[in-house]
Amino acid sequence: MNALHHIHQALEPAGLVIETQPISARPPVESRSGPLGTLDMREWARTIAAIDGQIEETLRDGHFQLRDLRQFVVTDEYDDGSELVEVPREWAGTRFDEGFAQRVGHERSPVRLHQTIRLRVLQARRRGGPAGYPPRWP
Repeated sequence: MNALHHIHQALEPAGLVIETQPISARPPVESRSGPLGTLDMREWARTIAAIDGQIEETLRDGHFQLRDLRQFVVTDEYDDGSELVEVPREWAGTRFDEGFAQRVGHERSPVRLHQTIRLRVLQARRRGGPAGYPPRWP
């Protein structure tokens, strides 16, 4: 049983779950001087694909209904390239090519990372609920 089944049991009828994930496999990195390359988040993207499979299973099982799905770009700004190399290196599923890390690490101006983020709104459904359940989304 995946985590959404447990969450479903804890929610009030028609309760909402907001799920967000960074989904970029290769988010771009840039500085004032232009593009510097991309982070390697392909392993993270595979993890998200596995999570997506579990969510799809939960939707098919009728525990939740997808109410909204959106994507947007979030830009993180780091003081310089060495900070960008230091912080994401700790992120699960993120790998650094040493050439990229050295090139970015020498950047002294602010560095930006642009990640595509997916947001899903899931609404809990009751099995055998009254007609018209769940209520209409405003």
